[in-house]
Amino acid sequence: MLSKKYKKKARLRDDVPVRFNEAEYKERQDFIKSLGICQVCDDSTNLDTPHHTLQGSNKDDRSLICICIECHHTLHSVGYETLKKSKVQLVAIGNLNNDLYEQYKKEK
Repeated sequence: MLSKKYKKKARLRDDVPVRFNEAEYKERQDFIKSLGICQVCDDSTNLDTPHHTLQGSNKDDRSLICICIECHHTLHSVGYETLKKSKVQLVAIGNLNNDLYEQYKKEK
């Protein structure tokens, strides 16, 4: 059985944000953008660079969502309040996108 101290350290390692090298990050961005529609408004195809749903010290390259220029601008200038989906929903979409990318990469 693992000690409490070891369990806590292992759990904390899972919480560490992941940042990829430039080539891997670009490949992930391209995959997310290839989804072809904004995952915030579910409408626009005028897409911008994918957006991290986890920001600041928690910024994680596995949290990318496909976002249109208008929603991206709104998100950074006004915040989540006026968007069609909540931050919680967008983080969940980012997690799903990561799972889809990992599956795509295995099949590639």
